[in-house]
Amino acid sequence: MYKYLLFDLDNTLLDFDAAELRSLQKTFSKFNVPITLENISNFKSINKKYWEMFERKEITKSELIIKRFDDFFKTIGGFSNLDPREVNCFYLCSLTDEAEEMPYANYVLSNLEDKYEIVIVTNGVKDTQIKRIQKSSFFNKISKIYISETIGVQKPEKGFFDYIFNDLNIQDSNEVLLIGDSLSADIIGGLNYGIDTVWYNYNKKESNILPKYVISDLRDLLKIL
Repeated sequence: MYKYLLFDLDNTLLDFDAAELRSLQKTFSKFNVPITLENISNFKSINKKYWEMFERKEITKSELIIKRFDDFFKTIGGFSNLDPREVNCFYLCSLTDEAEEMPYANYVLSNLEDKYEIVIVTNGVKDTQIKRIQKSSFFNKISKIYISETIGVQKPEKGFFDYIFNDLNIQDSNEVLLIGDSLSADIIGGLNYGIDTVWYNYNKKESNILPKYVISDLRDLLKIL
């Protein structure tokens, strides 16, 4: 029987895609970068590449947040005068203001908070993630928040889950259920650690990876539990 529910944050409880889009629009406007679908798509692709490199431990978090904008400006050309650090700082500040929730996130957590220990596990930037969670309607339903930047190791690494298990004094992995949208960070991380996983596949993608459960609507989690 599950006791601990480990929820990923971005695109599981909070809508990161919406937050990213609005933050990019604000950032591009601030630094006079054309707000076009092509530029937004280019940044999102580059950003995704660097987060995947981070998950594979090929770069550090501090390298990630600078290189993504440096790479982006080199890709679109004509913005060599911009400081990637300054741009990234503005982008993260903008992102902090965005706390739009995934459909039914608060409803689902409201139905679970009295029965389970609800824990957030995220690879995001610490200050940004904390402030976004605090602005959410479900903040008071969260018992613990674990962020890779604080722990010093990220999902899907074993050390990330070791830290959580030790901190919560979890003795039985059968009491833990991990819910997330990322196959590479959440599902593979949980599977490798021997944790039951729920893939929140809201985009209904195809995959050969086999978590214990797959849902496309957060409300389906209530049926599982």
